[in-house]
Amino acid sequence: MQALQRRLLSLVLLLLVVAAMVAHPRPVFAQDYYCFESLEACYYRAAVKDGWVTRWLAGLDCELTLAHCIERAIVY
Repeated sequence: MQALQRRLLSLVLLLLVVAAMVAHPRPVFAQDYYCFESLEACYYRAAVKDGWVTRWLAGLDCELTLAHCIERAIVY
């Protein structure tokens, strides 16, 4: 009997959550993230730098930018 009550309670809670989401819709803004395409362009810009240290540092900046882009795509 308790198992039936728990299932009914969880079903009621689920229905309340769905009803709350439908009752108060929020606009969703679609954001396109092209992280790997941006990485390719960044690597190209880094490759044409003069000197290996400058090229290497620019490549590190590209990887940090990629990590930040992926974070934004997941979190937001």
